[in-house]
Amino acid sequence: VRFKLSPFGPFSLLNYSSISLYFTYIQPIYPLFQKAPFYDDYNHKRIPTALLYAIFALSARHSLNDEILKHSRGDSCLAGDNFARRAKMASANDEDIDKPITLDDLKTKFLLCVHEYTRNPGRRAWVSAGNIVRMAYELGLHQIDTPTKDDVGSPGALSELAKEERRHVWWCVWKLDAWVGISGATPFAVDGQVVCTAFASTSPAELADSKVVPSSQMFLNTDVEKSWGLMRELQTSN
Repeated sequence: VRFKLSPFGPFSLLNYSSISLYFTYIQPIYPLFQKAPFYDDYNHKRIPTALLYAIFALSARHSLNDEILKHSRGDSCLAGDNFARRAKMASANDEDIDKPITLDDLKTKFLLCVHEYTRNPGRRAWVSAGNIVRMAYELGLHQIDTPTKDDVGSPGALSELAKEERRHVWWCVWKLDAWVGISGATPFAVDGQVVCTAFASTSPAELADSKVVPSSQMFLNTDVEKSWGLMRELQTSN
């Protein structure tokens, strides 16, 4: 079944409803966005189409809107599947072009992986989770708090709010990797020995409202041997 819903088309009010559902149900679990900047980017058509469809793929599960459900035989999960296919199609062209990975690219792949793993936790979703970790490495999200010579006020340096958003994104990636690893009784893709990103100091709600406080600089004490031991215990205890 093909959706006729365009991210910037005549159903813009319906899209606003889908985005609102995302911030209500998904953002508290996977805080990836600041609400006001997101809506501003949406209104000015600066959000990649693939990312919007990935957002709709998850928010559709919570929708009771007839316009969405009528294209999926009344099944909100099927509606999410349709949006996920659209997101993959929209991002396919970018994957064929050798260009730098962006934070929006990572967010798109992350949301699609969450959708896929909760729908069909098989091999393809497992591989996607590993690829997302590598994308996060490429963006340097694992070393946001590594001491550098760049101050916040220097050219090209990130603001504290931008850093905090990236901390949230990194720990979302970590959470997904841990979820996939523990459920599959396999080692984590994240190497804890190279991680230098502090825990987020703000709640998901505070990030959505663009609030930021000085980083607590608290870090995860990652013990690789202990993590692997847990994996072995899960595997042998069935």
